Amino acid sequence: MSKFDQKKFAELLNTPNAQREERWEKDFMDQFPHCFFTLVSDAPQEGPDHFPYMFIEIKEDSTTPIFQLLSWIYKAGVGVAINPKKQFPDYVFTYGMIWNFIKTGSFFAELTPHVHGPGCNHDDDNQVRLQPGTTFYVGEPSKDFLPDDVRLILREFLKQQGVMAPKILMLSQDQKNFDLCFSAESFGSPKPEEYEGILQALSWFLPAHYSLAMVSENGLPTFFEL
Repeated sequence: MSKFDQKKFAELLNTPNAQREERWEKDFMDQFPHCFFTLVSDAPQEGPDHFPYMFIEIKEDSTTPIFQLLSWIYKAGVGVAINPKKQFPDYVFTYGMIWNFIKTGSFFAELTPHVHGPGCNHDDDNQVRLQPGTTFYVGEPSKDFLPDDVRLILREFLKQQGVMAPKILMLSQDQKNFDLCFSAESFGSPKPEEYEGILQALSWFLPAHYSLAMVSENGLPTFFEL
């Protein structure tokens, strides 16, 4: 990788949105971890999606290393909005994208889950349906797949929503593709039509490639405390 140039990176953000294709995003992602930033606000601000974000600007004269902020965010459980004073921010990072970067060095890299135990079909309605006579593998998410710090952030968020004792379970049919399942009973047994909204909210805290589902504990082994 060529030597990082803050001025050129700031200029990259002046590219019109219509011209920001795959190559632009790759260049942006390659350079962003090396850039410097300026805080717009000292405290997280609520975004349009009602999640908290640190608002930052990336300018030619910015001097604070971005990794310093990302390391703090990993513990704080917030996202990042870049240049939010524009009509549309230049980029928005969810919390899940940021902690995935802290753990893997990439905002989109996959983390392979590890579970141990004795399939399951994941339908478009975010429900897992176990097929009679099918062997499935179950277990608790590994520390790499769901770090303790992230679990704490998720527990605090769910506590604010009135979910006091959330439970989780990993399910897989082939030990290659996994669903991170949340116990419907531990969420107060919401109606199936509410599952999608709940899982969309939870996905903000997790890497984009994670597959999430809401399942009933009925007929399944013991769930694990989040």
